[in-house]
Amino acid sequence: MEENFLIKKISENTIEQELNSIGFDSIYLNVAKNKYQSNLLKIYNLTPVQATILKQTALSCGTDCAVHKEILTHKVEFTDAILFATNMQLKEIVKKLYAQPFNLKTLAQNLEAIQNISPVSLKIRETKFNWNKTYIMGILNCTPNSFSDGGEFLEQEKAIPRFVDLIEQGADIVDIGAESTAPFSVKINPEEEILRLENILSKCRKLYPNIPISVDTRNSITAEMALEKGADIINDVSGFFNDAKMSEIVAKHKAYCILTFDDKIESDDIIDETIKGLLKRIQIAFDFGITKEKIIIDPGLGFNKTFEQNYELIKRANEICSLGFPVLYGLSRKSFIQKVTDLKPKETLCANISLATYLAEKGVQIVRVHDVIEHKIAFKALNKVLYD
Repeated sequence: MEENFLIKKISENTIEQELNSIGFDSIYLNVAKNKYQSNLLKIYNLTPVQATILKQTALSCGTDCAVHKEILTHKVEFTDAILFATNMQLKEIVKKLYAQPFNLKTLAQNLEAIQNISPVSLKIRETKFNWNKTYIMGILNCTPNSFSDGGEFLEQEKAIPRFVDLIEQGADIVDIGAESTAPFSVKINPEEEILRLENILSKCRKLYPNIPISVDTRNSITAEMALEKGADIINDVSGFFNDAKMSEIVAKHKAYCILTFDDKIESDDIIDETIKGLLKRIQIAFDFGITKEKIIIDPGLGFNKTFEQNYELIKRANEICSLGFPVLYGLSRKSFIQKVTDLKPKETLCANISLATYLAEKGVQIVRVHDVIEHKIAFKALNKVLYD
């Protein structure tokens, strides 16, 4: 009887180790790595001429590019394209596109840039965010009506000990909110929001002068007060769309901001629409002088999203991360998790941790959670797998 061959699948991130294990010549290791590491890229809004040249260029480099079936007939004005290429092939494609007309030099520059795109490291007070792991944002809801802990921390006698607990449990950032944005919640005026928030924020900052604090608000008046009282980050779940002055306030204080895409999505491709929506919000920030290193993006789980859309945003989190900004996901205790588990919000911890670890593996840099200590323990083990 003939002996079977043993075959296993290997992952791209272990290719160097695997090449060494077979005795490959170390002199050519970097060249070989580029042959085996690949890219699958979607390129938007090409003219038929641009798409045709791109496809021909890909074919000449030993790979291919998918485009609309009618580009040669010019029945479509624009087409998106999907390009597959190893690192080495992509380098050759870029080189050839630089020599092409029809603004394909710009496409070459964009393809070159996406190879090295990554979030900018930053330091907020004494915490350095290198984005080489997933950080934990703890939630402090100073509201009477938040969906899972409404009313528990409304008074400062309970809110401040909760803040201390979140820090001691290992939160890297604490996000304090005084207005619930859960579905069907009633919007409050900024004066009421400030009344709930001001003293709590001041005392928390005094207790922990070096801990990054985020304030969850859609109102510029509240944001200005919060930044003056020591907040570092404004977490605007409307992504600067609720209050026209918000971007101005954030820019004036040179603050950090979290921009959420909270729109309802009607198209079939939720990721495309989310990315386009986030880019619009990023452009608003840029227009007011807010720099890239001050921006964190959030695809907006639970905000005007259907059950299936929420899970699609989780499944394809790596595509959101490809924009090159730190990405935050807020999934803790949300209804789309309850629907799957048939449990109450506070009973969904195991499901929360499983989804949060999946997001971390996909490259998400921050998860916003109620249960800090449990996620901290889970991430210690996960980081050993992902980063050691």
